Amino acid sequence: MTLDFGGGAGAPTLLAFLTTGCGSCAGFWETLGERRLATMPQTVIVTHEADRESPARLRSLAPADVPVVMSSHAWEDYQVPAAPYFVLVDGSVRGEGVATTWQALASLVRDAIEDQQHAQAPASGGPQRARQIDQTLAAAGIGPGDPSLYPGRD
Repeated sequence: MTLDFGGGAGAPTLLAFLTTGCGSCAGFWETLGERRLATMPQTVIVTHEADRESPARLRSLAPADVPVVMSSHAWEDYQVPAAPYFVLVDGSVRGEGVATTWQALASLVRDAIEDQQHAQAPASGGPQRARQIDQTLAAAGIGPGDPSLYPGRD
């Protein structure tokens, strides 16, 4: 099954692993459709399959505008230890964890997005930076051992 949200490739999606009988999940069932976070990514609720969940209860709990997928395989694939559990993905996992409050969920999402932005920022050091400097110097005609690199050395 493929879900297309129109967010484009790499747009983050929050997988919300919830169950119909989980007391800690109740608040999320009630409010996930409200998009309480300013930067709330597209959300998909993932439950176990019908042999472990009540489809009738699921229909009564599910927010109208949030897709719900019944997949015990997803629980296994993402190694979900308990509910409520959240995984932020954008082609790969960017953040995951248990959250029992909106504050905890907001922190999880915010941290994962900021960590990704930090990882994509230009490196300020390391091998990539050294290669960039070498390329810039080579373009200016300055190579290894060039006297201009060692002022005061004669």
